Amino acid sequence: MSYETTSTYALSGFRYPTGPYGGNIGDSGGYGLATRLTHLLVDNGDGNGLVHVGFDYSYANPANNVIQYRNQPEVFTTEAGASNVPVGVPSTVPPFVNTGPISAQDYHLFDAELAYAIGSFYAQSEVLYSIVRQRNGEVDTFSGAYAHFGYFLTGESRSYNRKGGVFGRVKPLDPFNRDGGCGAWEVAGRWSYIDLNDKSIQGGRMTDLTFGINWYLNQFTKFQFNYIHSFLHSSPAVYGPVVNNSNADIFAVRAQVDF
Repeated sequence: MSYETTSTYALSGFRYPTGPYGGNIGDSGGYGLATRLTHLLVDNGDGNGLVHVGFDYSYANPANNVIQYRNQPEVFTTEAGASNVPVGVPSTVPPFVNTGPISAQDYHLFDAELAYAIGSFYAQSEVLYSIVRQRNGEVDTFSGAYAHFGYFLTGESRSYNRKGGVFGRVKPLDPFNRDGGCGAWEVAGRWSYIDLNDKSIQGGRMTDLTFGINWYLNQFTKFQFNYIHSFLHSSPAVYGPVVNNSNADIFAVRAQVDF
C-alpha cells in the first residue's frame, strides 16, 4: 500500500457573524482568515508508526470590535429546555475562566500540533497562543495547551486520515454483536491548561486532568466514561473578587452515535 500524501494545506477567509440567509450582522469588523499546514515526518503506515506536525494561524477583526475567551472544564452539558429549569438550578456547565467582553481591534491566534502513533498507542498535543490588540492600545497575550494519549486494550490501531491531516475513525477489530464481539476498549488520559490573565484582563487560569475509558461498539457508536479533576488557579475577575486554588471533581458519561 502506498502512502503518498504526507502534507496538507488549507486556507480560508470568512465574514461573520451572519444571519440564516447569509446577511452580515453588525456594523463593524466581523472578518478574518485561517490557515493550516500539516506534515508527516514519519509515515510507516497505520499501526507501524507515524509522527505528525502541524501549524495553524488565524487572524480576525472581531464583529463590533468585541472578543471574549472563556472555557469550562473538560465537560460540556446543556439543557435543551433551559427556560423551564427551576430558579437556582444551572442549565449548563458555567465557564470557570472568562475574560469577559474585550473591546478589541483585532487578534492573532497561533497553534502548533504534534501527534504520534504506533501499534495500539497514540498521543497528540497542541499549544495555542493568542495576541489581542485592545482598542485602547493595550496588547494582551493568552495561552493554552493540551496533551492527550490513548491505548487500545483490544489491539486496534488509530487510523490516520492523510487527506485531512487528522486521526481517523476507530474501527473495532471485533465489533460488538450477539455472537460475542466485544468492540474496542480504550484507556485514555488528557492534560490541559489555559491562562487568560494578562495586564488589565484577569480571566483566570485553569488546569484539567482527565482519565477515561472508551468503549467503541462499532465504528459509529461509542460510550465514554470520564473522571475530570480541575484546578482553578485563580477565578476570573468578572465573577467578583479573585479566589485562588479552587478544585472541582467531575464524573461524566457520554453516549454517541454518528455516521
